Amino acid sequence: MKHLVLSAIVFAHIITKAYGKTEQFCGHTRCLCYERHIADCSYKNLTIIPHGLPSTIWKILLSGNNFKELKDITFKPLLGLNVKHLALDRCHIENMSSFAFKTLPHLRFLDLSFNNLSFDIINTAISRLGRSDLKVLNISGNTQGSRSPGEIFSAKWLRGVRELVMQNMKVQILNFASFRFLTELRKLDLSNNALISTELWSLPSLHEINFSNNFFEETPQFCPHHGVEDPYFPNLTRLYFTHNRLSQTYYFILDGKCLPKLIYLDVSYNPIRVMLSNSFITLHKLKTLMIDHLLELGIKMENRSLASDGLEKLSIGSMTMGNVEDFNFRFAFNDCPSLKLLRIMNVNFSAFTGEDFTDMLLPLNKLRSLFIIKSEIRHVPYLQNLPKLKNLNLNFNKINVVHAKEFQNLPELVKISLVDNQLITISRESLPELLWEKKKLFIDVSFNPFNCDCEIEWFRKWLKNNTKRVMKYPQGYICKTPQEWKGRFLAEFQPKGCNLPNQYVVLAFSVCGFLSIIILSSVVIRKLHWDIKYYIHILKNRNNSGYTQIRDHETETEYDGFVAYNCRDRRWVMAELVEHLERKHDYRLFLHERNLLPGGIQIEDIHTSIDTSRKFILVLSNNFMTDHWCQYEATVAKDSLAGGHGDKIVVIVLENLHSKHITSSFKTLLKYTDNAEWTENANGQKLFWKNVVDFMKK
Repeated sequence: MKHLVLSAIVFAHIITKAYGKTEQFCGHTRCLCYERHIADCSYKNLTIIPHGLPSTIWKILLSGNNFKELKDITFKPLLGLNVKHLALDRCHIENMSSFAFKTLPHLRFLDLSFNNLSFDIINTAISRLGRSDLKVLNISGNTQGSRSPGEIFSAKWLRGVRELVMQNMKVQILNFASFRFLTELRKLDLSNNALISTELWSLPSLHEINFSNNFFEETPQFCPHHGVEDPYFPNLTRLYFTHNRLSQTYYFILDGKCLPKLIYLDVSYNPIRVMLSNSFITLHKLKTLMIDHLLELGIKMENRSLASDGLEKLSIGSMTMGNVEDFNFRFAFNDCPSLKLLRIMNVNFSAFTGEDFTDMLLPLNKLRSLFIIKSEIRHVPYLQNLPKLKNLNLNFNKINVVHAKEFQNLPELVKISLVDNQLITISRESLPELLWEKKKLFIDVSFNPFNCDCEIEWFRKWLKNNTKRVMKYPQGYICKTPQEWKGRFLAEFQPKGCNLPNQYVVLAFSVCGFLSIIILSSVVIRKLHWDIKYYIHILKNRNNSGYTQIRDHETETEYDGFVAYNCRDRRWVMAELVEHLERKHDYRLFLHERNLLPGGIQIEDIHTSIDTSRKFILVLSNNFMTDHWCQYEATVAKDSLAGGHGDKIVVIVLENLHSKHITSSFKTLLKYTDNAEWTENANGQKLFWKNVVDFMKK
């Protein structure tokens, strides 16, 4: 028994050391206290404030309880405590009295987010905060009543607020005059609203604004008049504008001088179609620019569109491979001489040569971190012009071999990451000897299709002796071939017979030759299987002189086909499906992006459009299978099949579907409906379109 007690004490001591805090119940309350000053009473289904908290407590977490109403006496149990931090988020609060917070004169942080409060109720309660020195106020997610804050922030006790959070409040139009009394406001978060426009007001103290996840089609006018250097926010340093509807970058050309101290700008996840020359050149203090996950297809980037003398960190990329067009990345960074970090993602570099990469990276002699991710790279770029490079990340590309010459003259390199490429082996010649021996160099080549044979034995031994320098070892290093080692850890590999006698070598070559013939035959058959199917089809129908009934398009239905597809497959739908069925065969198709009224997809719109369409066409892809709207449309199709209307459904399989997506209901849909499989083979496409048109005629 003594041993058990001693073990428990030791374990508690270890946990305390590991996490830096101890937890225990606060007196007779249901709250947990730790670090002497924190009481965590969250999610206890409390309806009143607990009595008896220790006198040292100044931070109280009451999230997720059930207070409904804050009265004058609600916080009376906290009298005598020096409460500075109070969290009341998600407490179902619907009303607050005028003097609810009067007993908390030292409050500096107040979280009232995600309750059921109106601006008027919030204004009534916080206007009586007394002599508190409130610094942070969070009222996010309170959507009752008015969508405009009005004069809520006029109370003199709020004039010391430095951070204001107003997320998820469905605000559409906002006048910044509402914040004019917050003379010390430094950080304003208006993300996840429905903002389409704002009328700005001078706020010299403001350092950071978050406009992300709204509906802006252009940026606010940061000066009273474009081009006039009289900014509303002369000290603004960080601006977040992600997930909006910006289509061009000329707004920053116009208003760049109105953001004289801006150092961080994020315009990721916008449908930008054109990036103009010198888009960011007037943002003289800009250090970090984020243009990630661009949404539009066929983005045009003009020369010098990224020009910036002081820019140090740049992240650029698109949501889908091939979105960025008409832009020569070879000379993209000639006007970014100060770059220290460059991150590129989803840009197709498959046609880039070694010379192209050399020219692209040549001006970046100050670069310390280079990330080129998921961009079809087939070889390591020439890096010798980057003497200060510390971090190299080429993950998710198609590199199949690395050579020591590619890593010469990189004295400061401390990390190499080549995750999920096509490396089948790593040898001593893959890196310079100095890098293999460099104790501060970390290497990550996990999740490559390693061939576990004699050639990789040296690397296996090196991994075993340098486990602290290798990322994701051993679980990320798995044999792909040969078959007997497939799926097993490289660390377990035990080479045998690496020095086979000559007769065995001959036998091995003979077997390999025989297998090669079989494999080659299989490849040829697989490659030409659409041609074979096509010619069989021609032969079968050579003597067919029958007639095919052509249905009249002018029926009671409004459309010939409702097309359910994922927006990331838009290019195929427009270039192939619309081209063939509408332009060549005069069918009328319903596309939600083209035919629905603005305002977003609604369930009733989907049902109405399907009912008024003669055919229900599903374009299945892996994108389709993971999209919630598409899954809903597929459910409608399954219900239609179950109701005896399977002849209305046409299924197009756009690509090989992952097995995890193909449920039993999808198998039923494919089995009992007309379906056709798309292929890149020319003859296969002829057969595909014949089948689709035949389905449409039924």
